[in-house]
Amino acid sequence: MLDFRYFKGQVYGNGLKIVYNYQGEEIRILFDDKEIYKMNLSDFGNKIYSKYRNTNAVEQQDMIFEDENQYVKVKFIFFNMNGMKDINKETVTINSADFYTLIKLKP
Repeated sequence: MLDFRYFKGQVYGNGLKIVYNYQGEEIRILFDDKEIYKMNLSDFGNKIYSKYRNTNAVEQQDMIFEDENQYVKVKFIFFNMNGMKDINKETVTINSADFYTLIKLKP
């Protein structure tokens, strides 16, 4: 389990590297320098915003995002997410997020 509240930017070990790009709102997972997963935080932020647009209180289960592809299964457990809404586009830009990352490599 990786806690990005303490490891800002990137974490690596045993061939696995997780990169959190704050400016690009992107999380990338690499294995042996090959990208095996990428997630845009704004996609998740827009999903949360569309459900909770009239309140600041978000249900805890909605702050968990699970995804997988042919290489990896991931779970992100968000504690906090800050951003702003573009009034013209009705989209959300994520400025910062605090979260755990759970990763399971597929054989």
